[in-house]
Amino acid sequence: MTFQIHAGDRPEDLEDILHGQGGSVCNILSVGLRLIALSRLDQARHRPFLVLDEQDCWLRPALVPRFMKLIAEIAQRLELQVLVISHHPLDLFIHACDRVLTLSPDREGGVRLSESGPGAGT
Repeated sequence: MTFQIHAGDRPEDLEDILHGQGGSVCNILSVGLRLIALSRLDQARHRPFLVLDEQDCWLRPALVPRFMKLIAEIAQRLELQVLVISHHPLDLFIHACDRVLTLSPDREGGVRLSESGPGAGT
């Protein structure tokens, strides 16, 4: 059994997400279910905030920018604040976010925090 999606126009862009080539079905469905749940909360009682902890772990690096663009568009429409945690390179995220915060080990202070992106420093 396969579940194929087209991530582009070329034959090599065909993904079988049941076998982890383009993204785990569980990861993709869990993001969708969380977005549905958040969209139904009473905004007067709940802050619309979503944490995605390595939801992109099964995505090929070439698909991460598309995934992040989709998350950014949905977050904007639903007025959500989103925190994404990932081990993918920063350049895959920079165009779909307001800010990128990077935590790095620092022998002197324990952890060094650096910021980049369109909204850096604001």
